[in-house]
Amino acid sequence: AATLRLISASATHVIDIHTTGAICEPHVFTHASGHARFAPLGATVHILWDEQTAVGTFDESCVLPFRQSLHTRPIACTWEIFHHHTIDQTVLQDRLIKLLYWIDSVWSKQVHTTSLPECFSISQAMHLTAPIAGYYTWHAKVGSTVGTGDTYASVTQPWSEKTTFVKATSTWKLLSIY
Repeated sequence: AATLRLISASATHVIDIHTTGAICEPHVFTHASGHARFAPLGATVHILWDEQTAVGTFDESCVLPFRQSLHTRPIACTWEIFHHHTIDQTVLQDRLIKLLYWIDSVWSKQVHTTSLPECFSISQAMHLTAPIAGYYTWHAKVGSTVGTGDTYASVTQPWSEKTTFVKATSTWKLLSIY
């Protein structure tokens, strides 16, 4: 955290670039004030940080401490660009083009976008866990919206020859599978 603060101390904008999960829909974590600013990155979803739920994010380790020591803080985001261990040259080229497009929008002081991505509060984010022990199989695709009552996964218990289908209790969007 201290290193991140040192290298970004005089920045006006900060992007923390990550890969996440076994399968991932590109998404951005930012503040509401950064929502339009980071739209040129092309992520399909923005998850908005708030003061109470920034735990474990770049914002907690870097940007929140700026509020205590600096009058202005950088506009920051964490950009989840793809999933772990499978990024290829085509995906890298696409993300580089989007990053350069975003940099141009910052330097020209214009937001280059035609539409804003879907937006959720981080307080709406949730981690799903298997309801019982067994082999977990996803039925929902990453990036899809799962509706209330939809079957999104199944858990098979070979020792009892039983499969349990897991249904959503609310509507949500699946961003990543670990």
